[in-house]
Amino acid sequence: MKFDRTGFILFTIKYEKCVDFYEHILGLPKMFETENLTCFEFGDSCLLVELDEKYDGSQIKGNRIKTCLRMNVENVKK
Repeated sequence: MKFDRTGFILFTIKYEKCVDFYEHILGLPKMFETENLTCFEFGDSCLLVELDEKYDGSQIKGNRIKTCLRMNVENVKK
């Protein structure tokens, strides 16, 4: 299976602080951003920082793994 790009997704409740850290402290270049998602270049991979949508402002609802591995592929069924 050929991967177009691999990366990591980091879910966070402190989205703006996290984006600021990776952009200004570590100096990672931004690839793109939306209201609740920012994608950084991370070597040959990417780091996606995403607002944890399970957070209701006071607590996290349910159990969520805070990071996951992402792999872009052309066709999973091959």
